[in-house]
Amino acid sequence: MLLPASALARYAMSSELHLLVNVAIAVAVALVGGLLAYALRQPAIVGYLLAGIAIGPFTPGASSATATRSPRSPRSASSS
Repeated sequence: MLLPASALARYAMSSELHLLVNVAIAVAVALVGGLLAYALRQPAIVGYLLAGIAIGPFTPGASSATATRSPRSPRSASSS
């Protein structure tokens, strides 16, 4: 069953909610990694690092912030 466009608009996430969901997922994965490391008698930071490596390819990272910067921004290399 297909929903009309107005019904789909109600279910679209705002950017703030999308950010909150991404942060919650990252914290949950870090918690699981920390608990797994603790179970294996390793420091929790090992689990946090492995969790960050695991979810790293699925996050936009710093490249999305630099891709939206205009060429005339004060931080660009051509203006220094």
